[in-house]
Formats: sequence, C-alpha cells, structure tokens
Amino acid sequence: MLAQGRPIEETPAGTCVVKAADAGSTQAALFLGDFYRAATTHPNRAWDRIDTFGRETHWYREAARRGSERGQFLVASEGDRHPYMPLHDNLLDWYIQAARQGNDQAALAIARAYKLGRIKPAELHDFRTWLAQNARPGTVQANVAATLEEDHAPIIN
Repeated sequence: MLAQGRPIEETPAGTCVVKAADAGSTQAALFLGDFYRAATTHPNRAWDRIDTFGRETHWYREAARRGSERGQFLVASEGDRHPYMPLHDNLLDWYIQAARQGNDQAALAIARAYKLGRIKPAELHDFRTWLAQNARPGTVQANVAATLEEDHAPIIN
C-alpha cells in the first residue's frame, strides 16, 4: 500500500492492527510506530503523500501513554534532535519514565544531556533520589547515578 501512496491503515491487515491499537494494545501501537519508522528510513516518492514521521510519532506516543518504556524512550529520542539545546521538559519526563522502567538507553540519554549542560541539576532531584534508592551496583543505572553526582562545567548554558 505504501508503494501506492496509501497508509497501512487502509489495508485489511493494517485495519486490524489499528483496531487493536485503538482498543489499547501497546504492542499494536509499537508495531505501527515501527512500521512508519522503517518507512521514513526507506524513502519512496509515493510516500510523499503520507506523513510517515507524524504517524510514527503518533503511534509511539500512544504506546508511551500506555506505559511502554520503549515507547517513552522513542518519543523522547525522536523529539530530542538538537544536542546542543536545552532538553525540553516534556522530553526529559519521557526519558525519566523510561529509565525508571529499566530502559538503559533513556538513562544514558539523561546522563549525556546532563554532562552537556542541557539539564539543570535541580530538574533531576527526584530522579537522582530514585536512582540512589534503586540502582544496583555495576549497572548502567549506577553509572548514570554517579555521572549525575559529578560536578562539571556545562558545555552549553
């Protein structure tokens, strides 16, 4: 269907997946997000009529709202496209929610943004407290906790 410039939702299989996603299936929402993400990485002239990025973001956001740590991380990382600008509060919230569920990529993204000065220390107070109580020694979360305790001169202001 995409080859004809029509979204997956207009196919019989796609209609079933959308119904499942609309009924609350996190896996279906992630599937649709993944489908459109793949479409954005393989451009096709016929797809110009389809907002693949918008649909990708929509379905990942649906999964994130339902508590998917992967969806939360993907929503944050898709919106986090300016590595030298302050990290928007909404994106930080998604990263923190994903990290609290064990998403190491989200925890590392927070640490990187902090080291660059994209996050103010005060914005991480609750997350630092959570890490101190929950990070097990030798894990990515423990390394992130140590990074967030370091004083550093931010690269950006």
